Amino acid sequence: MDTKQIPQILQQIFTSTMLSSA
Repeated sequence: MDTKQIPQILQQIFTSTMLSSA
């Protein structure tokens, strides 16, 4: 996995979690 892609994936998961729990 690309190291630069990790923060983007984490941000996407975080956003999805926020939207789901909102």
